[in-house]
Amino acid sequence: MKVVALVLLGLVIGFDFASRNITPIVETKVEYRYHKPRVSKLTVTAYSLRHKECDNDLKHTALMRKPIPGFTAAISRDNLHLLGKKVYVEGYGVWKVTDVMNERYSNRIDLLMPTKEAEKFNPVTAIVAVVD
Repeated sequence: MKVVALVLLGLVIGFDFASRNITPIVETKVEYRYHKPRVSKLTVTAYSLRHKECDNDLKHTALMRKPIPGFTAAISRDNLHLLGKKVYVEGYGVWKVTDVMNERYSNRIDLLMPTKEAEKFNPVTAIVAVVD
């Protein structure tokens, strides 16, 4: 009974009993995964809820949430790892990334603002950090 238990334990752990070696059969490799940075330097732009700036559905973001001026942000497709996260935009506060920008834009975050504020907004480069 003890021999059967030891053999089963050896099979579970992965020992090679044929060569009477107590070395694992399978080599273990340490796998390092690439993590997207939690802080990025992005171009900050502004948009408003108008048909010329958005698609046909002005009542929903890409995550099917209601867009809220002053809180909702859209992210370019090369930074989709930020989608669904709260981010701090240097100089503009905390925003929730719930929308996606058109494919033609890269390395950007677009802040949803009232129409008059969005028209006056000048694009700037700022540090964007993930809050949650």
